[in-house]
Amino acid sequence: ARTYRNMDLGSTVTVGTAKWTIVGAFAANGSISESEIWTDLTAVQNLFNRANTVQSVRIRVDSHSDLDALASYSADDPRLQLAVRSEADYYAAQASRTSDLAQKLAWPLAALMAIGAIVGALNTMLAAVASRTVEIATFRAIGYRRTAICLGLLVECTFICTIAATIGAAVAYLILDGLSATTLASGITRVGYVLKFSLSGLWQGLGLAATIGVLGAAIPAMIASLRPVTRNLAP
Repeated sequence: ARTYRNMDLGSTVTVGTAKWTIVGAFAANGSISESEIWTDLTAVQNLFNRANTVQSVRIRVDSHSDLDALASYSADDPRLQLAVRSEADYYAAQASRTSDLAQKLAWPLAALMAIGAIVGALNTMLAAVASRTVEIATFRAIGYRRTAICLGLLVECTFICTIAATIGAAVAYLILDGLSATTLASGITRVGYVLKFSLSGLWQGLGLAATIGVLGAAIPAMIASLRPVTRNLAP
């Protein structure tokens, strides 16, 4: 009702050759039913010359095992020419093309942004190492090994990148979580979707940030640890 014009209570819409008056609006917790127009079954069958046929039937089951039992019962009865599927699987198949396209666009874009972030981290760490040569040499002079220096810089950069990713995730959660939009699918079908902030997405982002930190700091950390102490102490 909010997507299309003239869908207010009492408005008239034309479907097929008949005019229909909107007598109510309903909510269903954001489910797919909210994208449907409900009316009398017999009236629709007569209007579109469908006789006593129906395209789909919804049956509520208590568990996935009950759905499997229903599918087995339908397959064993030759009178029932039905394809039994869960509602989630059915609509996932409807939106599969759009979902696949989003995945194919999202990961290459994330990879390109990650490459840019690695280059930025590399430049930042090179500058940081260049400005901290005396500090690094002091650690080496009092007994810290090259491995400790290298690991310390890796941990430092990884920690900074992880903190930045956490801040970015918080901003994404506040701005994008629950955002709904629609797009075209196959034909003229519109597919609606809602962005949800998930723990799996958070862990993927933190893992990618940590990888950026390690790759960006690897070369500067090795340079800092392998440089002679006397050279680092030189003005």
